[in-house]
Amino acid sequence: MIIKIITTLLTTIISIKTIDAISNKTGIKNICFVVDQYGKTTNGCISFTKEWTKELIKRGYNVSIICGNGISEYGEKVFEMGTKKRGIINREAKKQGMAFAEINKSKVKEALENIDVVHFITQFDLSKYVKDYCDKNSITTTITFPTLPHNVAYARQVPCKSIITSITNRIWKNFYDKFKHCNSTSKLVDKYLKEKQYKSTLHMFYNGISYDFQKKNIIKPNEYAGKFVIITVGRLSNEKKQDLIIKAIANSKYKNKIKLIIAGNGPNEKTLKKLAKKYKIDCEFHFYNREELINVLNICDIYIHAADIEAMGMSCIEAICCGVTPIINNSELSGTTEFALFDKNLFKCNDYKDLTKKIDYFIENKDELESYSKEYISISSEYRIDKTVDNLLEMMNTAYKEDHNK
Repeated sequence: MIIKIITTLLTTIISIKTIDAISNKTGIKNICFVVDQYGKTTNGCISFTKEWTKELIKRGYNVSIICGNGISEYGEKVFEMGTKKRGIINREAKKQGMAFAEINKSKVKEALENIDVVHFITQFDLSKYVKDYCDKNSITTTITFPTLPHNVAYARQVPCKSIITSITNRIWKNFYDKFKHCNSTSKLVDKYLKEKQYKSTLHMFYNGISYDFQKKNIIKPNEYAGKFVIITVGRLSNEKKQDLIIKAIANSKYKNKIKLIIAGNGPNEKTLKKLAKKYKIDCEFHFYNREELINVLNICDIYIHAADIEAMGMSCIEAICCGVTPIINNSELSGTTEFALFDKNLFKCNDYKDLTKKIDYFIENKDELESYSKEYISISSEYRIDKTVDNLLEMMNTAYKEDHNK
């Protein structure tokens, strides 16, 4: 009887030590993301945060979300703070399809119980409060740099853009410099943060694209038969430059053969519809859900990314993963340019006439277009979600171990 008890105790001790060893090896188990929006409204931050969450839960991690508004889709715990509605800034943000989170101190405290690492996606008031709370309570933190300061001024037609960009950068830098580890989401962002002397250790990895985005054998529907189908995906706002695409197609000698799909919504929708009508472009506007977008991408010939300010164009990589050849605005403030494999996949910055030349070239050279499609599919694995989450966890574990080995 005594031997049996001793054996049981030893087995228990060994099991506990084994669990501890596994825990030490994996480092973290409970992860929390802080992002102002996590709901049905689609933007880049929401999209990649949801993809990260889905992949982490699939791997056995516990994930919580602190946000202004949000919906649990994969079993994550969502702690909604509410969103700000009053004031000029909040009203303007709403026009852009954005919202800033309120701060609910009791919910923040509840959300952060037993959390190993908190990763920040946005950098506004909620994030500032949560960061201070984490520092006071010795909770490890990391952050992503998802957008450039230039977007704040360039999203609207406001004067003194360079001054506003400079002020925004200074405010953001004061916040980001509180973090030891930061995810720079493209080579452009990485370069920018180094030039501006941000203090964090930088980890350059992309947001990551789901394997749902892939090449499928889908025949063009009858309404697109005989058409050269061009698509652009993104919020309908100034910096996305959808107007350049409309003007380029209007200038094409193959104008009557082209079908343009503008996928997205936003404040410029009426203006863009008027412009398309003015130039008599065969154009349709849609806001697609995920499955619909994947199917539509698979019947398109070209994807055009016309944004001239972009940290990292997720929609462009989604198109590439579906085998759609891109043509990208060659702007020095666009991180999306690094995804272009060939010169023909870039057009001169904000030059719609050069974009016309690129479109016409691919219409006239279908074999080359097909060859390019295969080339892009072959590199799509570099941008997949599993690789991104590997890098994310490596960064989190590094930060966690530094904090717990002091």
